[in-house]
Amino acid sequence: MTHLFAAFESFLSPITPPIAVAVSGGSDSLALLFLAQKWAQQKGGHVVGLTVDHDLRSDSAAEAQRVHEWALKRGVEHIILKWEGEKPTSRLQEKAREARYDLLISWCKAHNISTLLLGHHAQDQEETFWLRLASGSGLKGLAGMQERRMKDGITILRPLLRVKPEDLKEFLRTEKQEWIEDPSNESDRFFRGRFRSFLKEEGLSSDRLLKTKNILPDPNKFREY
Repeated sequence: MTHLFAAFESFLSPITPPIAVAVSGGSDSLALLFLAQKWAQQKGGHVVGLTVDHDLRSDSAAEAQRVHEWALKRGVEHIILKWEGEKPTSRLQEKAREARYDLLISWCKAHNISTLLLGHHAQDQEETFWLRLASGSGLKGLAGMQERRMKDGITILRPLLRVKPEDLKEFLRTEKQEWIEDPSNESDRFFRGRFRSFLKEEGLSSDRLLKTKNILPDPNKFREY
């Protein structure tokens, strides 16, 4: 998987450590964490893994601790951030996402780390496009997630947006590293899970996405997110 690290290294070429990595324990964010660790070691710096425990499932604390142990075993500093307080009864995923960003960015600011890496990959980008298309988004929304953006003084990077999730899992297999499968990703309880099932059933593949995007004006001129 040397090509994967080479692409990752090239993407981060303007950046200097230390950096923080948001890691849920899924294959995408764990692969990102260990790629970042390798990169930071070559730079003579270090990386910090940040796991947000939303406390929405009975086993969330145990999963966060599991990620903590995996990170420490590989010599990566790791912090668990917990979403405290009463949880909302509506728009739960949206509110959880907002809380996650707030916790991650607040920690980075408090510890003078100016760069935060997120593990969104090519499939996430594809799903974002289809979701926004289905909701009637304009060209700004159809541009998808940005690889680089600033939020509250923190540089947020998504180095894996061009990487297929299968490649990230293969990387972890070569590292002999297991990962956690989040049941909410496929759950019909949440809109994104239902939409993923719809995409599969209707055959809305990557190839079809490319055909759709090719008939649109260049969306990079209209990015908003």
